[in-house]
Amino acid sequence: NKGQWNPAVRFRASSGNSTLFLTDAGYTVVMNHPDDFRKIAEYVHGHTIDAAAGKSKIEAPQQLRSHAYRVLFEGASASPEMVYEKPLDGYENYFIGNDPAAWASHCKQYQAVTYKNVYPNIDVRYYVLNEQLKYDIIVHPGADLSKLKLRYEGADRLSIRNNELVIGTSVGEAREQSPYTYQYVDGRLVTVNCRFKVKGNEVSFDV
Repeated sequence: NKGQWNPAVRFRASSGNSTLFLTDAGYTVVMNHPDDFRKIAEYVHGHTIDAAAGKSKIEAPQQLRSHAYRVLFEGASASPEMVYEKPLDGYENYFIGNDPAAWASHCKQYQAVTYKNVYPNIDVRYYVLNEQLKYDIIVHPGADLSKLKLRYEGADRLSIRNNELVIGTSVGEAREQSPYTYQYVDGRLVTVNCRFKVKGNEVSFDV
């Protein structure tokens, strides 16, 4: 973020019909209704252009239904150190509106960003894998996992289904896959049993 978004936003990542905004305290997910999003994409990108008429065969969509929810790390550091990883060659420019003071240019892109010591000895790494937004919780020796709690604000409901965390919204469900957890013992990767726990709008991990 170089001024083109709300000052609380550090980074943005998009995948499919969803956008992720990273802040110091956690992240915000904006989900768009899949049907609205598809229609707008078809209209904007010209896949339905009538060559003879020189215009789209479909009408401009009248609305884009969206739902935002925020995930905050309860009791976490207010200003974690951020490590930017694997910079990409390109950059993005944002020339939006008529006020040059609100524009931003040469905004660097990275494949991942790690928040160090979100809790003592616990890091969080955000990245995109196979067009899916992901995060890893990296637990170092001496960490107290009982302090790790995620508070969901703005979701309609939280539930666990087939060991996945299901976030209900007005435009559909978001899912977080069952946590794949492991550690290295004598240089060998060993999986560790782990599952989500939901209490109201708070999510923790049973490890």
